[in-house]
Amino acid sequence: SMQRTSDWQIALILASLNTLRVTNFPNVVRKLGERFLFLATEDSAALQPRAVNTALRSAVLLFPQDEEVLEPFVEGVRTLFIDNTFLSHCNAVEISNFPWILWRSRTIDSRVLISLADHMLETGFTDKCTPKMACRVLVSYTSLLGLGSLRSNTSELQTLLSDLFESLGTHLLSSKLTPAEVSGAMYAYAKASYVRDMGIFDHLAELLCTMLDECSVRQVAQSLWACGKMKLWEPEQFSDEEGSNELPYISSAKQYVSHLTTRVKQLNAKDVSQGLWALGRLGTPDDVNTVCVLAFRAS
Repeated sequence: SMQRTSDWQIALILASLNTLRVTNFPNVVRKLGERFLFLATEDSAALQPRAVNTALRSAVLLFPQDEEVLEPFVEGVRTLFIDNTFLSHCNAVEISNFPWILWRSRTIDSRVLISLADHMLETGFTDKCTPKMACRVLVSYTSLLGLGSLRSNTSELQTLLSDLFESLGTHLLSSKLTPAEVSGAMYAYAKASYVRDMGIFDHLAELLCTMLDECSVRQVAQSLWACGKMKLWEPEQFSDEEGSNELPYISSAKQYVSHLTTRVKQLNAKDVSQGLWALGRLGTPDDVNTVCVLAFRAS
């Protein structure tokens, strides 16, 4: 009976469905969500964070952005993620996954976002955080705030986002990141216009240069866009500097451009438009043929 299904049973069923990629039973997943909501509302103290994490992660992977299916899970999230007692029982991995779950389900709730950010900033999460966790949190928060659907507390959220970058950014000074994580982190820094620690952005830009052959063209184009976006915030005196005084991430951007011209047939319209926009902002390239190649692809 669904009425007797425990949090672990919900988690195991959803994890199995996700593993097998069974997406033709949305009504069953919603029923599991309704049971999850009941447990979150009536007996949250009995819920195990690991089970909650597994259930939510599986649900949003199965039906990303499906509002009807995810509605009860989202309502459960709105209860659990503002519950300090529940959050205090979660480990660092689970806490870092929760913003990603919010992003995948498009749960844009300022109370929830503030509650999670406060928890991360005030409970020692930073000390237990890994580079991958830091990247996940920053990318998820920046993406959520970038949706522009928040109607209240936006000033407080922007302040908290800046605090998260300040607290978690140093974890990104690592070489143990995947191309997706590096390009995602660069996008987050640019989207949030966080320029206080440009050394971290420089590191990420240079790190991506070492793994270009492992990157998708989408990741390279997105990273090139991020470099162009960051250039907007540089003081004017840097705009004409050349040679050894060139900003590190601009040197990296030139390598992205060169790489993209070797994979031009893989570029889609968004990649091309982002690349051309970034080239205009960066004041490069050295060779006008690069622009011609991208422009030809756009046509």
